[in-house]
Amino acid sequence: MRLNEIASKGAKWTALSSGLNALIGFAQISVVARYFEPSDFGVIALIFVVHAVANVFVTVGFSDVFVVRHDATVEQLSTMYWLNIFVGLIAYAILFAGAPLLSLVTNSEDIANMVRIMGLTLVMGSIVVQFNALMRRELNLKGIAIITFIAQLVGFVCAVTMVINGFGIWSLIFAAIASQLVSSLMLLNRAARYGWFPRLVFKLDNVIEMIRFGIYRIGAAFLNTINTKIDQLAIGAFLNISALGFYTIAHNLAMQPFSRINPVLTKVSFPVFAKIKNDDARLLRGYRKGLRMIMVVNAPLLIGLIALAPHVIPTLLGPGWEESIPVLQILSLYVLLRSATNINIGLILAKNRYRWPLYWNFFMLFATPLTILIAAYLSRSLIVVSWSLLGLQVFISIMAYLLFARRLLGNFALGYLNDIVRPIVTSVLMATGVLWVQGQFEYTYHWAGLMVLIPLGAVLYLLLSLIIQKQHVKELFNLAKTGV
Repeated sequence: MRLNEIASKGAKWTALSSGLNALIGFAQISVVARYFEPSDFGVIALIFVVHAVANVFVTVGFSDVFVVRHDATVEQLSTMYWLNIFVGLIAYAILFAGAPLLSLVTNSEDIANMVRIMGLTLVMGSIVVQFNALMRRELNLKGIAIITFIAQLVGFVCAVTMVINGFGIWSLIFAAIASQLVSSLMLLNRAARYGWFPRLVFKLDNVIEMIRFGIYRIGAAFLNTINTKIDQLAIGAFLNISALGFYTIAHNLAMQPFSRINPVLTKVSFPVFAKIKNDDARLLRGYRKGLRMIMVVNAPLLIGLIALAPHVIPTLLGPGWEESIPVLQILSLYVLLRSATNINIGLILAKNRYRWPLYWNFFMLFATPLTILIAAYLSRSLIVVSWSLLGLQVFISIMAYLLFARRLLGNFALGYLNDIVRPIVTSVLMATGVLWVQGQFEYTYHWAGLMVLIPLGAVLYLLLSLIIQKQHVKELFNLAKTGV
């Protein structure tokens, strides 16, 4: 089977899994929000920010090298496997020791225990992260998609069952553990089937270059995680825990398309780009096609979310969350621009420029916190913080093309703008039509409005796409129909 066929079939499976996971994510937020106060979501946000930072050391770095290195020996695989586990244990030890600091910040004694228990997922993840990387290297994305969906579903069932029975915030902690446990067991089963279990070998001399690759990847991912979470930390520090709850719920809703759809491409692009990294013309075609796929799907979802936010928030979350509506609308634009730059990481790593993300994120470590902290400190407003984040992302999007895409693929500015702007223009026209229809009628129930407006938006987007972005739609249709 040709490489593009394997990649397309893998993308279809990842897309299916991601779509189902997005529905599960929306359903979980909808159920949990009815049992939580905004302050509860603020506490959850802090826990998950801390966990995300620690998780970088486990899930990124020392495993990604095997997606690029197809010639790794058994000794190298074994050494890196045990190194992954060692790093996971160190990360958990640091998290365990530092957990009481959060109790001081939030005046909550339970939060330290929550962080420590949830941190067990770091250890579980370190045991199987290499097996996930080996599956990605072989483009076994169907298997990864199935594992991800089943784990997500188990976590959802656990969260809903526990929250209904009064376990509060602990529901999400144990849901995360259940999801990671199921994922780990399935990956271990896959490793047993393919004989991937390591030997009792640990020779650092054989993996120095791999460790160097991993250190740069971890450093870049660590700084990127700090940069993407600093907004929540700033809101928690300069506003209040309830404001953080409103912001977090809006941020999570806006991120659902990004966090579920973009991995469809990034999981495919990295191993595929790695295989064709020496063919610049082919690499450019693959990059632009991937960018078009991201935008043609994300743009209508996120711009549509802007138009329908006044219906979406009450329908999903119930009363009391209205303050999140304008925040959700602004963050949807931010996420849309961010999604367009996400494909760059696969290109950069495939070209073996693994130092670049570290340098870039080190620069952003100053730019992002400075922008957001100033906005939060001076305004004490969620809206201003959200607008500052959007403005910063506009700058990031321009620089990402100039520093990464153009340097690695040549100057294709007009093509780049064409791939991004057409889906946005189409989606804006679609949203304008939806808003016009919405203004002509009064809906007693918000869910009734969504039942009318969502199908209308889908039809409008399809019709407009046939006029404005026919090539984009044709590519997406061919991918869905034939897998090519």
